Amino acid sequence: MFRPMKPDGSGVERRHLDRKTPWRLVKKYCKAAGIDPERLGGRGIGIHSLRKTAINDAIRNGAQMHEVREFAGHADIRTTSSAARELHCFNRMPTQ
Repeated sequence: MFRPMKPDGSGVERRHLDRKTPWRLVKKYCKAAGIDPERLGGRGIGIHSLRKTAINDAIRNGAQMHEVREFAGHADIRTTSSAARELHCFNRMPTQ
């Protein structure tokens, strides 16, 4: 999900960002949205939870599995499929 843009802005590059760049971006936009960036990490907002939310939202809104796999940067479709199964199981849990 967090991949660098091509220098000309025409798309994303197929390489990973360093570990600090996504954190800096998330903190920047948390501050802009009025969210306390100290909530980041631990049990608060984290890169993994934001990534998983984006994947689940794409699946929930009807994106094709191969599109989600590419968006998420998963090499294997089974990784993406497991996220879809988890979402399906969660949605079937009874509400109180």
